[in-house]
Amino acid sequence: MFRLFHSGYYVAPKLRAKTKERSVEYYEIELYTENFGFMYINGEKLCPQKNDVLISKPGDIRCSEGGFSCHSLKFVCTDLDYKNVLDGLPKLFQTDKANKLVFLFVELYRVFLIGREFECDALVRQICATLFYPHTISSPYVRYSDSIDKVVDYVCENIGQKLSLEELSMLVNLSPSFLHKVFSSIMGMTIGEFILTRRIEKAKELLAFRDLSVESVACECGFSSRAYFDNTFKKRVGITPVDYRKSII
Repeated sequence: MFRLFHSGYYVAPKLRAKTKERSVEYYEIELYTENFGFMYINGEKLCPQKNDVLISKPGDIRCSEGGFSCHSLKFVCTDLDYKNVLDGLPKLFQTDKANKLVFLFVELYRVFLIGREFECDALVRQICATLFYPHTISSPYVRYSDSIDKVVDYVCENIGQKLSLEELSMLVNLSPSFLHKVFSSIMGMTIGEFILTRRIEKAKELLAFRDLSVESVACECGFSSRAYFDNTFKKRVGITPVDYRKSII
């Protein structure tokens, strides 16, 4: 069983001084989207890069210096099999499943906010499975995992463009209807929902850069207008893009 204590997207200022050391109480997993500083775990100085995963374990002593942005979660694990895997992993490593992990983190934020403990447990397990056991998420279409990875990567690399089911189906040589079924089964969300989720997440990342106007952020994330961006962002996040920017800068 996994008991989740924290789930969120964190942005630290670039010029932040070295923080005080703290003792880690829970397992902590962080997926970095940007980094301008350093992490210290048990005295070891680490410099995470984009798409790196940092894992802290109960009893570790850690602090940080400088800025970074990352998806993060903190949880207690009572499943001995998972504990053995987690305890045997290095502190820092690169993942080639970053795009899929972003989706899982974002979905975890949603269910955590509305208090769905069983779904939180399932999503934390999926995050661990994606990190440590590629393609182990249960699905009758698991043999199409490589095709779904290809679609996910394509969407994330072209998030500012107009994306259609027909275009994506041609990319992996599957019919639109079958791709829709396979994607929903493996990812737990339709392609349209995934695209919108990734656009919102990309917008959060870009809003951290003050030199980009909100209109530019909307355009780079594939929203057809500022008004549509504002309305969609507020429905998903709870506040407007302008207020979100104020909260992180």
